Parts: sequence; structure tokens; C-alpha cells
Amino acid sequence: MSSSLIYLRNLRVGLFEAHGPLEDATQTAWTAMNRWLADRYGASKFKAGYGVLWLEAKAAFDKGAAATAGVGSAVTESWRYQACVELSDFGASDDLADITVTMLPGGVYVRRRFVGDATELARQLASACESKVGLAHLALDPTRPIMTVMVGDRRPDVGEPLRAVLLLPVAMAVNAQAAA
Repeated sequence: MSSSLIYLRNLRVGLFEAHGPLEDATQTAWTAMNRWLADRYGASKFKAGYGVLWLEAKAAFDKGAAATAGVGSAVTESWRYQACVELSDFGASDDLADITVTMLPGGVYVRRRFVGDATELARQLASACESKVGLAHLALDPTRPIMTVMVGDRRPDVGEPLRAVLLLPVAMAVNAQAAA
């Protein structure tokens, strides 16, 4: 899979959040988002949806669960996942009372294209949390989320492959800073 660097600006988004095993959390969050969009707008007028996976929350949960479970015990898989739409797609008169509004942090991200099913996307997201970004001088930045930009239909149950762009947040690797 080829990778490239991009700079993402801060994004003002509306979101629905879910916690739990990644596949379940993803499905729950997007079901809520798609229902919210359908109730207000019928057919979606939005260009893209953003799936947001927070590494910091996952690491904190794992640390707490490991301490509670004891050394050597398996840590229960729990993720904080957010299904988002950019609010610049909304008009000034749109009612946003039922949705959480926040800013997604911009910065440098490694971009990877994805085409496949929802299960494979969940697997790739989970493995991205453990992997190297593929560039020696960069490391994953745990203070910003891994994002998927869902292109086209965001519903994982439509029978067509999902098209997405995976965005991995990066910063200078510690050893690269020492060498500079």
C-alpha cells in the first residue's frame, strides 16, 4: 500500500461516539450518524464522512484494564470511535442540538488508500495502532486520532466495497530528533 504525507486543517465536525470492540463501535456510531442524517436530510448531501479512532483513549483504557486484570491477563478490547460529518456542509439554519459538535485536530498525516469491506477496514485500523508508519523519521502521534475519510456511501451494509482514505497522525520520531 503506497503512502504519502498530507497536512489536514482543523475540521469542525458533528459526531456520534461509540465504545467497545472496534467493529461494534464503528457499526454503532455510523448507524446513529446515518439515522440522524436520514431523519433531517433524506438522501445525504455530504461529501465525506470521517471515522475517528482515538489512540490516547485506547492506550489509557488498556493501561487501566491491565492494572485491574493483573499482569499477563488479556486486556478487553475497547475503543473510542466517532462517526463524523464536516459542519461546513450544513447551512446556518440547521439544527445541531442532537449531535455533538467538536474540532478534529489538523496536522501532518500519512495517507493510505483503502478499498474493501468493513471488517477488513476495522482490522487495518486496529493494526495501524500497533504498526510503524513506514517512514523512518516519523512515528504515530498518540495525541491525535487515526481517521478514515469515507468516500461515497458510508453505510457498511450496502454490499459494495467501502472506499476510504486512512489518515495516520505522525510526528518526528524521537530517535530522528536526537540525530538532527
